[in-house]
Amino acid sequence: MAVATVNYTSGLYQKLLKHIVGEAAVLQNVVVIPQRPRSIYCSTMYRLHLRYTLENESEESEEEVEHQEAGAKNRVIKIFVKDVPSAFFSISKEHILYGEILPRINQILHYCGTTRISPKLYYALTQGGSTHMLEDLSAIDYVTRPRTIGYNEDEARFIIKRLGEFHGASYFYTSSHSEIIGKLQRIYQGSLESNNIFLEEKLVYNIEYASDIVGSWPGYECIAMKMRRNTRETFRNKFLPLFDVGAAKFSVITHGDMWVENVLLKYDEDDGLPEDAKFVDYRNCSYSSPAFDLHNFLITSLQLPVLMNHTASLIEDYYSSFYSVLLSIHYPHDRIPTLDCVLSELRRTEYYSYYLLMYPFAEAMLSEDLAYEKSSSLNNVDSDLLERCRKNIYSNPRVLETYKYILKTFEQNHLLDE
Repeated sequence: MAVATVNYTSGLYQKLLKHIVGEAAVLQNVVVIPQRPRSIYCSTMYRLHLRYTLENESEESEEEVEHQEAGAKNRVIKIFVKDVPSAFFSISKEHILYGEILPRINQILHYCGTTRISPKLYYALTQGGSTHMLEDLSAIDYVTRPRTIGYNEDEARFIIKRLGEFHGASYFYTSSHSEIIGKLQRIYQGSLESNNIFLEEKLVYNIEYASDIVGSWPGYECIAMKMRRNTRETFRNKFLPLFDVGAAKFSVITHGDMWVENVLLKYDEDDGLPEDAKFVDYRNCSYSSPAFDLHNFLITSLQLPVLMNHTASLIEDYYSSFYSVLLSIHYPHDRIPTLDCVLSELRRTEYYSYYLLMYPFAEAMLSEDLAYEKSSSLNNVDSDLLERCRKNIYSNPRVLETYKYILKTFEQNHLLDE
């Protein structure tokens, strides 16, 4: 990976440094570390290392500085930067989340005795596009799990409890700040029409390709036929009504893209179990049913044995955290949505899982090399590249076994029936 040292030519980094460290900080140089994209992103991401000294302190060699304790004393501040270009700024609500909502949600979580759900925001610019300069969680031992492997039971339980805390805090926040709801896009209603068409074509391609494989499995012939019928107009007629906020038992501020690469975990050094989790990439956030985040997490991010054997108890863990947050901040007990409400929403929106299975989950299983080639391709509809991607995805044993299990569940629930 290329590493470039950038000469300091702007007051921005000095201003940022003083905001983080204090007025005594004097910027020496900036190291920019580009990040290789792991999938299709509509943003540019890179890391900054701000190297600095403090006014009136004695001169130290670079070797001495590098070997001091972690934190501000080692004279390097590490920052994660995300740039969203103007073309995507209008459909991203991340600037609203970081600027207005997440600070309040993190305050609520702090009051409840738990940790913040997002990285610290150091600085933000919203001129044309948007730039967010955030705490670099990887510098303090947070990591993402490999997307092609997914979460084990311990990881899944920890994260879904954190999701319950996030939803609980957002439910409380929106109940007393209803004006914020109008600033958030409603899921699948704020996107560009051309983008919707583009995604639909890719979804249809996946369904057609996968249904041929599914149809070759004994006992799945009827399911494959139903898959082929659940495309285009049939798909739209069943899919789009799911997002009617008026049909939901209750709504929260949802993350909108709740999967492995948007969760950073920190593990306990002694027992190796998760001790904290933070969520990143809030560009698809919306005011909608909590079921969308739950479906997304369950379908795209769990190892199959966890999905098969622990889904019900994971939902109970989610609800316990959701309920506990609201109880801790003295929200009226009789106004807290029940577990039955959550289960009802999961049933009402189950068709969303079909979309997740056929597109986001499938794309998440693409090998690292092909994912990078696809993200770097100027022609994202290159037929040869798409064919290689489909073969790679549908030769993955995890994909095939997950399809066998979930499609049978869909059949039992008559999900793909007309």
